[in-house]
Amino acid sequence: MSDVGKSGRPIIWEWTDPRTPSKEEQAILDKVKEEFERRTQLRSSKFRAVLVRTLMLDGGTHYLFLVEIGELPNICLYVSRALCGVQDPEPNLKKILPAEKIYENPLVT
Repeated sequence: MSDVGKSGRPIIWEWTDPRTPSKEEQAILDKVKEEFERRTQLRSSKFRAVLVRTLMLDGGTHYLFLVEIGELPNICLYVSRALCGVQDPEPNLKKILPAEKIYENPLVT
């Protein structure tokens, strides 16, 4: 799951380029679907990651998912997952963003 740079070491402190998500990353996205539906009051027929970017920091991994949600326009979900002292940490839905954020710095509003 971790992205590696040209040196072969994991990319840390910067967002990766958008790429096709892994099954593990889709599973992380699936865990925030209920929270997404609660916040937006939308019930989506689809909830599939089209692209993902990751940012590895000391405390955990941050994900930016471009999500297909059925008939509605695609959106981006910013999700974090802490790694400090937790065996199987639950992901946390941080922000719901416009789809074009997948190509920008998602932390700059």
